[in-house]
Amino acid sequence: MSAKLKGIYDALDHANCKSALKLCSGFLQKLPGHALCRALHAVALERSGRRDEALQFCHETVAAGATAEVGSPASLDDTCLSTLQVVFRRCRDQSAITQMYEAALAREPDSEEFAACLFFAALREGDFTKAQQVATKVYRMLNKPHLLRWVITSILLQVRAGGPGKALDLAAMTLQKAPINMEALKLDEPAPFNRGELYLLLLHLSTLQMQHKQVKALELLEACKGLVKLPSDLTALRVQLFGEGGQLAEAVQEARRQVLSSPGSCGAVQDYARLVFDCRLSRPSNSSPFPSVSSLEEVEQHRTKDEVWNALLLFRHFQQVKETGISSGGCSGVNRVAFIGELELRRAGLAASELKGNATSAADVADLVGTMEAFVLRFGSRCHCFFDLKPFLCLLQAGFRPHSHFNIN
Repeated sequence: MSAKLKGIYDALDHANCKSALKLCSGFLQKLPGHALCRALHAVALERSGRRDEALQFCHETVAAGATAEVGSPASLDDTCLSTLQVVFRRCRDQSAITQMYEAALAREPDSEEFAACLFFAALREGDFTKAQQVATKVYRMLNKPHLLRWVITSILLQVRAGGPGKALDLAAMTLQKAPINMEALKLDEPAPFNRGELYLLLLHLSTLQMQHKQVKALELLEACKGLVKLPSDLTALRVQLFGEGGQLAEAVQEARRQVLSSPGSCGAVQDYARLVFDCRLSRPSNSSPFPSVSSLEEVEQHRTKDEVWNALLLFRHFQQVKETGISSGGCSGVNRVAFIGELELRRAGLAASELKGNATSAADVADLVGTMEAFVLRFGSRCHCFFDLKPFLCLLQAGFRPHSHFNIN
């Protein structure tokens, strides 16, 4: 790199755009067609707020590079293209990036790097058909397994964007060329983590899900669960597949097991609170005092067929367990997350009442407020208290129409 170009980079690194523009102008007076300097000039213009000029510089540089000889100062190498891409992205001109790398790949059709850049540029632009065409072309040329996954991914994205469902048959056929390595899962020792195999499994599962073959997806997941190293990820996949397949009771039980294994996971309790209302059974209102649930055994003793009631029992239990923090002897988050779980449960109850066309019960609102008051008494001194309660405070601002009673305890 010449000293002048290094000076331009230093000026940009120190946010001295005025100096960078001056250096670029001096450099371009001697070499007006130098692509990299023109790209750096465009960066400096964009950072100075002169976006229209920056885009004009970029388009002119790309046009000149399309006809320049390889190796000449006006030719567009990787560094120059990456620099131009920075300006296009900041100016929200994604189509220009796609066109730029399309021209670069046309000049060097054997370049896997340009093909990758074009593929991901097409994905960001939302042109999934072009992304599939690029991936297919490069896969046929290089015959690398990860390129086959690009083809499948672009097909799935086309269908999710509203494309024809028949394309899923092509995705399934293509996946036959990329089977999961089941032999490694049959060994006595746990298979080592393999990111590529995990992503391949997720592609298989996504294809089956979109084909509404959740049962087969669950069977495949159980056969390949050794590839999913985090238990929470495995549980989340099971919950999703059970729910999509209409097996709501199984989805609730799987979500409950996730809460039991990770009581400090806010996402786990939120999923559980959401799912229990999907398979809620009617239960007479219980006016007796809330039972003692100081242990999991007592939680099991008071379980009923009403999953909402069962969830409330579990959350009330975790609200009173003794926390075991690593450094301070407490504050592991279990109590806090259990309160959030109960608030989510009560919010879901209010939503279910509204969806049925019923006005919200004043008693339900009072129960929600009571839970928030208990949360404030417990965690009011913590900086997270307001932000935890903010989604539920918004419910009170909406103004409910008290009428029917939809109580959960």
